[in-house]
Formats: sequence, structure tokens, C-alpha cells
Amino acid sequence: MFYQVLITVIVGNEDSITLDQAEGDRPDPIYGSLKRNKNMYFIIDGRNNIQHPTSKQDMICRWIKRGRARFIGKNLVQVFKQFDKAKTISCKFVVGVDPGYKNIGYSIFKIYNNKLQNLLNGEVTTRTSEITKLLQEKKMYRQNRRHNHRKNILRKFGRAKFEAPRWRNRGKKPWAPTHKHLIQSHLNILEFIFRRINLSESEIASEYFKFDSQKALDPTIHSWKYQKGPQFGFENIKAFVRARDKYTCQICSEKLGKLRVHHIQERHDSGSDRPENLITLCESCHYLVHANLATCPRPSTATPMRDSGVLNSCMKYLTQIVSPAYTITGADTSALRNYYSIEKSHINDAKMVALAKLDLESFECQDLAEDVRMKQYRRHTRNWVKRYEDRKYVCDGFTVAWNRKARSAQDKKKPSLQDFKQEYPGERVTVKAGRTIFFRANTLAKFRPGDIFRHQDSAYVIQQWASTQGTVTSTDGVKFKTKDCNKIKNMSGLTINR
Repeated sequence: MFYQVLITVIVGNEDSITLDQAEGDRPDPIYGSLKRNKNMYFIIDGRNNIQHPTSKQDMICRWIKRGRARFIGKNLVQVFKQFDKAKTISCKFVVGVDPGYKNIGYSIFKIYNNKLQNLLNGEVTTRTSEITKLLQEKKMYRQNRRHNHRKNILRKFGRAKFEAPRWRNRGKKPWAPTHKHLIQSHLNILEFIFRRINLSESEIASEYFKFDSQKALDPTIHSWKYQKGPQFGFENIKAFVRARDKYTCQICSEKLGKLRVHHIQERHDSGSDRPENLITLCESCHYLVHANLATCPRPSTATPMRDSGVLNSCMKYLTQIVSPAYTITGADTSALRNYYSIEKSHINDAKMVALAKLDLESFECQDLAEDVRMKQYRRHTRNWVKRYEDRKYVCDGFTVAWNRKARSAQDKKKPSLQDFKQEYPGERVTVKAGRTIFFRANTLAKFRPGDIFRHQDSAYVIQQWASTQGTVTSTDGVKFKTKDCNKIKNMSGLTINR
């Protein structure tokens, strides 16, 4: 049994004892061992009513040993009884949130009887940047599908049957998918927090800022310089780039003919429209660059600003729906970090946000917190087609060729039938038709990204889908045989890193 495994429990003076020696200690079967006198445990009763957290590990171990409680989450314990509300002591919780695009920090403090206790800290790695890539991939497939449809109509009927878009049948959405996902990620973190502490006894503190992109590019900018920047007086950005490059192709130095403004880093590779990412090319050089027969003479020096732009758009709305008790600016957070000589991190920023309005000298401070780092995984995959298998040609039991003619993206190590026949003209081959592999339903998949599985005596998080494959890959990159793994819990969405 998993409970019978000997694990190391760290005692106050770091003396190590085994599970048999620590009377009543039981590890969390999902999240690992208990640490004496260090962890804070969050309690809910049998009717899912939130109770005050406790650091009394002996009591938690005794309840679990006698079957009166169970773990249902990271440091979250459900006790199979009801508590007397009349005996519940009133206290106050302060939740600090450090908003972000890729990383979000949070911290929870408890204030009671002149004591300030740090209960829980954490950082969440979101998948907001992945949303943009998925939308670009979806756009590519949609454009290709419509192009082929129009091409077939033209071939059959001699005209491209194309209807103008009917904009009135499309409802206007307040947010783009990337913005919507970022807002929902912050709400999911607050939901994670308020499953552990009572919302009615809590107040939220958040950092509020507007990222100044022009200030980041030019620290000396001020007042009138915002309106009269480098592009002042030009009709558009293309005119500015052509003038900057002296109306000369930057590859062949040609000044005649039509000059094109080219993206050094393409838009589909997250390239921006800023002048640092644009270059002037002549018509012929522009064609050679897109045909991969020539390269740009200089790399892009544009600093990506998409993250800050998306966060700036969502910041005001986040403040409205979260309704924090108070907000502080990024400059105030930085000043507090420097005052307490604390290094910059999302967790430390969240702590500073929560403590900004508190007089720490009047409290007895206790650090009972554990850093809980989480990562977002995709909950569902909606692709109908998983992959296409190439047509194969078998000779004497071995696959010797793939497809009649090589695809544009076909591996050069896999010859086509045409190439094979040129090298071995007299060989006879047997064909194995290609096929389409469809995705199984999410509910039928044995392992999904973010799920927690057990291999021998350790728990891991799954990195990728695994239904019929013989191996399972963890987030550490280690592969295990599927038959030796046992899934503990479905944890798609916000998953705690191992």
C-alpha cells in the first residue's frame, strides 16, 4: 500500500524520522509527505463549509488515521463532521495578487490577536501565450480550407463562387480570446484561494499599473515627446521605414523600382509592426526572401510588447470584477521590496501588495507558508483529426517507401515510391494505404496533460496526451511504461507542479 511506504518527515530541528517512528503521521497520497510544524492546513467540514486553517499537524494526522478526514487538495483537508459556529473565532485574511500575462503571483495572510501569519504563497504559469498560437493555427487551416473550396468551385463551374461577408449576423464580443483567457485565469486563481479561506472574512489587495511602452523604449521621453516621436511628420510607418533606409534595398542596394516594406520577423511568428522589425527591400529581393533563397541582412531588434498591451487592456476590467479593498502601483511595490531588501519575484511582489497597508511593527509575524507553484494545462482538445498516416510500400517485410511522390514536408530520410523505383527498378512492393487517425473523446483518453499519476512510490504530472502509446511522459521529461502507471486524479486546468 502507498501508505505503508517509508518516507522522511522533517522535524523542527531537521532530524529525520521514518513514517513508522512518527506516530500518527500519514502522507498526502497525491501531494506527498506532511512536514511537522511547518505546513498550514485548510479545513472544510462534511458539508463543504470553510473553516479556519490550522497548523496542528498531530490533530490532522490523527483524524486521517482514524478515517475522520481526507485530503482533497494541496493542504486542503475535509473533516467528516460539523463545527459549532458559535465557537468560531472571527479573524481577517488579506490576499495579495500580483497580476501578470505569463505569471501571476498570490499570497495569503491571516490577522488575529496581533499576530500576522503567512498562510500560503504561490505562482501560476498561465497558457495565455498559447492561446494566440492556437488562434493563428486555426486561422491558417481556415484560410487553406476556404482557398481549396473556391478553387474547386472555379474548376467545376468556371467561376469563383464567393459571397461577401454578412457582418450583421456576427455578434460583437467584448474581448478577444486572449484577453478573455487572461481574465478568467485570474478568476480561477481567486477561486482556488477562496476554496480554502472564507471570502466574507477576506479582503483582496491587488497591484494596479499601466505599462508605458514608449517609456520602456526611451527612458528619457517626457511631455511633448510623446506626440513628437521619431515618426512625427511621416504619413505612415512605411514612409518612415523607407526614409530611414534612404529609399534603398538593404540587400542589393537598388534604388530603382518598387520598394517593399518587409517584416524581419513574420507576423505569424509573433513579429510586430514596429520600425525595428521592418526593412526596405526591392521587389526581386522581397520575392527571394519569401522563397527562402535570401536572408535579411540584419535581425529584428524590436522588443515584444504584446504581453504588456494585453495586460494593459485587461487591468481596468480586472479591478472592477475583483473589487480589491485597495490597490498599489508597481513603483510602490518596488519601493517596499527595496526597503525590506527582498529580491524581485512574483511571489514576493504579491507579499508586498498584501502587506502594503499594514503596520508590521505592531504584529507578531509568523511564517507558516509553503510556496505552491501551479501551471495551466489545456482542458480539452477539439481537433477532429489527430494525424494523417502516409501511404506505405513494403518489400520483404520492411517499409521501403512512403507516398507515391514526396510531400513538401516529408522527411528526407523517408524516400518516396518514385525515388525507390529509380534506385531499385525491378523490386516489387506491397502497398499499405494511408489513413486518418481521429482524436478520441476527452473522456475516453486514459491520460491527459496535467493529470497526476503514480509510478511505484512517487507522484508525477503528465506532460502530454497518452491513450494508446506504450509510455507516459512526465513534466520532468522522464518516460514510464503505461502499464506501470496508475492515475491518481484528473487535474486538467490549474495543476500543482511536482
